[in-house]
Amino acid sequence: MNCEVFISYKREVSEDGIPIRDQVMASSLYDVLTAEGLRVFFSEKDLSDPEESYAIYKALHEAQILVAVATSRENLEYERTFSEWRRFRNTILNGEKPDGEIVTYLEHMTADELPFALSDTAVFSSEETDALVRWIKEGLGLTDDAALHKEPSDSCEPFEAPMHCDGAEENDAFLEWQQEGSADDHDFSIIDDGEIIDETKEESPQRKRRHLRLAAAVFVILAGISLAAAMAVILTRRDTRSAAAPSEPVAAEQIHSGYRESEKCRSLTELAPTDPVKREDHLRMGVWEQDGDDANGTEYLEWRVIAMEDGKALLLTEYVIDHRAYDETESYKNADWEDCTLRHWLHEVFLKEAFSKEEREKIVPVITSEDTGDGDDTEGWDDVQDWVFMLSIEEVRHYLVSNDNAKGLVTDAAYESEYDSDERYGNWWLRSSGGKQGNTAYIRYSGSANSYGKVAISQSIGVRPAVWVQLRETDE
Repeated sequence: MNCEVFISYKREVSEDGIPIRDQVMASSLYDVLTAEGLRVFFSEKDLSDPEESYAIYKALHEAQILVAVATSRENLEYERTFSEWRRFRNTILNGEKPDGEIVTYLEHMTADELPFALSDTAVFSSEETDALVRWIKEGLGLTDDAALHKEPSDSCEPFEAPMHCDGAEENDAFLEWQQEGSADDHDFSIIDDGEIIDETKEESPQRKRRHLRLAAAVFVILAGISLAAAMAVILTRRDTRSAAAPSEPVAAEQIHSGYRESEKCRSLTELAPTDPVKREDHLRMGVWEQDGDDANGTEYLEWRVIAMEDGKALLLTEYVIDHRAYDETESYKNADWEDCTLRHWLHEVFLKEAFSKEEREKIVPVITSEDTGDGDDTEGWDDVQDWVFMLSIEEVRHYLVSNDNAKGLVTDAAYESEYDSDERYGNWWLRSSGGKQGNTAYIRYSGSANSYGKVAISQSIGVRPAVWVQLRETDE
């Protein structure tokens, strides 16, 4: 049977044969997860055994969740450990494992000490094992009922690990992985982003491109820090408990065109009071840059009707239209929906730039109430008034019902990964607090809700705004 979870850690024993703390933590976690009926890969062997090397390769390919166990950043950057989580992360980024997740399980270190590439992962301390198990089971789509019917499992063995894989393509991939993973023959060093460099070889074009991307990332981070500082000043000067009524919009682009099917949708402002509108209908309202080409102007926004109530409709953008942090300030760990920078951006940027005056007058302000995720370590916020908002986890469950309905394709402009695909589903934020302070719930690529959430400062989660609009007047 395929593995579900891969445990990555530094394997090392003292001269007295006593394993280091990382290995003890990993072994204990393996016992807990297998007792829950999960199929877990855990190995204390080294890569000098070719069969073991293939077993690791196969388990990394199969697993949906990788748990990186560590007591220090140095151990996370240890050659074999680094190779495992880096390769797993790359399969997520290149689309091979769109539902893959990496989670860190730490002791004697904090999230701030993680390598940059792991900075947006879910983080659990060794004292939060029960919460980690719940997070893993949720990530695998296991409800409590389903978990009760799972018998305690053994490891993912036997692999019947051959010296060569079946099929030329898989064989070539394994041999390449095995060759790159043989760290003993090289002199390695670690740079700040966690990338291992082979100093015995001339820098390759691929590595040069990675360095250019790193330089660009550093620039973006520095720019983000400046923006966060400016945002913090703005936020301290305004009362965020109730968003201000919409003011005149910023001058919009004069050139508009369709994006995918948006031009075929009925325009909200052209609907007659008697025109029928029902759930799952698609409407056109507002404009936003979506095709990634600024030169041809903005594109019409497509919205899906997900609820009808008293002459009003709840609309959700059909696509994930942007990527940004839930909160970009230094106090992000204490941020909630009421004062997060994402809410500020929705009202001060998106609302003003996306809609015409006529469209804005159709939008109905609503009270968004407290709705936490799993509520273990968070407190709710006061009710606030919003013209545009993110859905809560309860609204997703009530209005979208199924994972397929909740999945969101990412626009070309919002797409930030290093691969190309016709179907590019992305994660998108909810407004609900996560299960740990500093986390916010979100919807995964697969459409399932992650109520434990991701750290609010993460830039890897997308945005799907929602609005209530008035379709027709109702009798009081």
